[in-house]
Amino acid sequence: MNDQTSPTDSAPPHQLRPQLPLPGANASALIYNESGAYLLHLRDDIPGIWEPGSWSLLGGGREPGDRSLEETIRRELREEAGLDIPGLVPFTVEEAQSSDGTTLPIQIFAGQWSGDPADLELTEGIMLHWFRPEVLPRLRMSPSTRALLRRHAELLDTGPYDPAPSTTLADPDTTTPGRPPHTPHAEQASAGSTPLPLPPPAKGDTTMHSDIWDTWDTVTRLARRFNAHDDERGLDAAQQWTLQVLKIAEETGEASQAVIGVRGTNPRKGDSHTWQDVHAEVADVVITGLVALARMRPDDAAPYLRQQLAAKAAKFLPPPSPAQVSPLA
Repeated sequence: MNDQTSPTDSAPPHQLRPQLPLPGANASALIYNESGAYLLHLRDDIPGIWEPGSWSLLGGGREPGDRSLEETIRRELREEAGLDIPGLVPFTVEEAQSSDGTTLPIQIFAGQWSGDPADLELTEGIMLHWFRPEVLPRLRMSPSTRALLRRHAELLDTGPYDPAPSTTLADPDTTTPGRPPHTPHAEQASAGSTPLPLPPPAKGDTTMHSDIWDTWDTVTRLARRFNAHDDERGLDAAQQWTLQVLKIAEETGEASQAVIGVRGTNPRKGDSHTWQDVHAEVADVVITGLVALARMRPDDAAPYLRQQLAAKAAKFLPPPSPAQVSPLA
């Protein structure tokens, strides 16, 4: 992509017709890591180029040798940053308006990568850097790019997404609509709810933020979501709490089933589980219990749990010394 090429972020998001001809189409890559941060490209601050000095997505225009827009974006990533992301898939379609007033369709591809941008050989622009969604308002970038990243971040936050049929530009070689990527998600923490993807932080992540999956922040968000879901179903508080506690029992049963699978005591199923499966099921029990507590005690769940933990621990452990007490406790 050269500096005159229209990037992805020049116009409000817009869905295009699926059979749009492609001679002038562009492609851009929305790249995110396991922590939910986005890889952004700082463009040269040179007067006269498109969006000078702004943060944008990597990408560029289709060239005659590109047989598809996927080839376009893969070529651009290799040329601009030496990047190869096998899991790129179509995410959505937007429009950009060039300096001569021509409207260009932009196919947005999304893919996950967790490397260090400092190791990449950038051939255009100033730098590449990971940014969390909450940092985006402080960056110089097109409002439509910011909105696009926010939309994708919300999808990562709410689970699998089924795109509209027009989220992929028609391609002479490929006409199959794309599906945006999603991370493996945890077991449901509430009866009748949609599971949430909870990717772990990436090793060596240097984004400017605290842990995205801070325990009580995440538990509180889960509790609020499940409350809203059950409110829509017309359930009162007592009914919601009852179902949530029953969910704990269900998760406990699954942990027990995993132990039976490890021991191979069910002759019909045999050795059907591993201890790693047991660990995961026990984690589900803990998570579901924390969500239950947060739903029943939304104002003081965390201090209440600390109080209960201290009371239970005092029966088995000596009191901690002042040096052992965390200042954050």
